[in-house]
Amino acid sequence: MAIQRRLSQTDALNTHTQHVGSAIFAIGLGASAAQVFGVPAGVWLGGVFGWRVTLFVFGVLGAAVALWQWRTVPQTLRAVPFDLRGWDELRRNKAILATLAVSALQAMGGMQTLTYLAPLLRESLSATPGTISLMMGAFGACGVIGSLICMRIMDRVGPMKVSVAALTLITANFLLLPLAHGSLALTAVSLGMWGAGFMLIGSSQQTRMVMLNPKLAPVSVAFNTSCVFAGGALGASMGSATITMLGLGALTWVSLALVLASAGVLLTARPGAIIEAKPA
Repeated sequence: MAIQRRLSQTDALNTHTQHVGSAIFAIGLGASAAQVFGVPAGVWLGGVFGWRVTLFVFGVLGAAVALWQWRTVPQTLRAVPFDLRGWDELRRNKAILATLAVSALQAMGGMQTLTYLAPLLRESLSATPGTISLMMGAFGACGVIGSLICMRIMDRVGPMKVSVAALTLITANFLLLPLAHGSLALTAVSLGMWGAGFMLIGSSQQTRMVMLNPKLAPVSVAFNTSCVFAGGALGASMGSATITMLGLGALTWVSLALVLASAGVLLTARPGAIIEAKPA
């Protein structure tokens, strides 16, 4: 996750403002594809050749990518120095603070349920490990498809509309998932919507950070990442407490409340402070 955010910052510095949205979504698409294809590949390699060979293969691939980046990223690329006035400007920017709150709340709501998705699926579907893998495959595949589509349209529609669409998909998932109890097909549809929204919200929020104030982007993007991690950790802890006090069935409803709160902050933030992408 940390390297993905750093790559987003590099893309923002190396791309024209009109195309920064699609550039950041390309990073998200690569991360989504890596999860969908890399995790099964790692499981297969580990099962057939053992963990040492698996780590060696992925280590070699990582070194090759690092070398490629070193050869292709311009050596003169530098972020604008960030001083104390920049910190004060960041603190006073209500649109950036609202965007950070959106990231934290949606991450909290998502991880509240995602952390305990396997036992939730076992309870609702009597799911086997194979069924759980299939459901997670649908989650990841829809994330890749959603990222690919938004990479093509981001520069035309802007990150605000993509964020709204992502939260709409996530909200629909948390409404449908409890109703899908016992239905494999409905559960797959629900998780597919969640996967698409889950992948889209991260990249759209990063793009909004860059467009709100490009000068502050190196720090605001890092803060956004911290809010996602903090929200996710708090959400996982809340999920444990929710199961203890209310049971597994309450997870999705608490997640829904948090995601709706996130959407409320997104829609009520000062619109004049949000800088949207303009058509190229």
